[in-house]
Amino acid sequence: MKRAIYIFLLFFACQHCSAEDIFHKIGNIGTKLFRSFNDVDTNYIRPQEYNWALMMQQTSVIEQYTLRTKSGQEIKFAPEQRTKIGPYFGWRWIFLGYQFDISTIKLNDFRDINISLYSSLLNVDLFWRDSGKNYKIKKARLSNELGSTTMRDVDFPSMETNIRGFNLNYVFNHKKFSYPAAFAQSTCQKRSAGSAIAGISYMDHELMLDYDELNNTLTDELQKRYPNIPDDLKVDSTLDFDKIRHKTFSVSGGYAYNYAFAKNLLFASSLSLGVSLKKSISDTRNRHFGLEDIDIRNVNLDGCGRFALVYNNMKWFAGASAVMYYYTYRKERFNTANWFGTINLYVGFNFGSR
Repeated sequence: MKRAIYIFLLFFACQHCSAEDIFHKIGNIGTKLFRSFNDVDTNYIRPQEYNWALMMQQTSVIEQYTLRTKSGQEIKFAPEQRTKIGPYFGWRWIFLGYQFDISTIKLNDFRDINISLYSSLLNVDLFWRDSGKNYKIKKARLSNELGSTTMRDVDFPSMETNIRGFNLNYVFNHKKFSYPAAFAQSTCQKRSAGSAIAGISYMDHELMLDYDELNNTLTDELQKRYPNIPDDLKVDSTLDFDKIRHKTFSVSGGYAYNYAFAKNLLFASSLSLGVSLKKSISDTRNRHFGLEDIDIRNVNLDGCGRFALVYNNMKWFAGASAVMYYYTYRKERFNTANWFGTINLYVGFNFGSR
């Protein structure tokens, strides 16, 4: 009944407005809303004076994955580091571009997609990562007697990870503190300032692992180094699964600071911690390790760090930035820790005065 009354009142009000007036009002509201996302105090932040930008960027993708069992075993993996380079084209605070992998020169490699949109009020990160079958074993600890053994890039193509997710952060002191000045080069931080930040995030993470291949690879490698190890030494059977999928919902809070230590020079840092609710689903082959052991909801702590060093005189800009994520998954018989991120080096210029 109430909805019908509201619709009637809206219809009645619109009888006194032309279609042109209605669209004009809607446009004004949209313009005010858009401007509120980049409303700044010009004593602290110098707004962008150009509409367009061109930039060349090199990106290094790094990652490490650790499995730990309740019995004390620990195995660390890392994929082969990838370095990409490519051009970007920007309009105000939106940058679009494409990079190709230097090692393969593939123009259609979409295994790693990272999109970040930074405004003064909000920033959004979208990521889509497929590791491929290029993991290497970096370190392993299967018994207290042997301790931790560092591996020299032992190939292990029987492991894959897929990550899909997003982060959304709100900047409280957005009129004085500028995320775009540090990570989008679309403004300049004239005076040092900081801000509390709060955010939400979602991540869907899959881990595929061949237990038999892992056990054979590790025991063979350890027997080469330690001929007298026990014949029955093997990887804990709690890792005998085909695939684990984690879904993570997180609420985070933290602090960010832009240090304007010289004219046109800025050092930025941002740290946030998240309280995460995770749901895990596993396909396991071990009859003694059923779904009831891991198909649970629990709470963990995650983190995100951002760092940047930027030179920007509004016409030309150059710098380096790093964005790192850390996620943990704690289960009854084992837990995992995963950190991944990107390191960027870039140089560019703005053009087309507003």
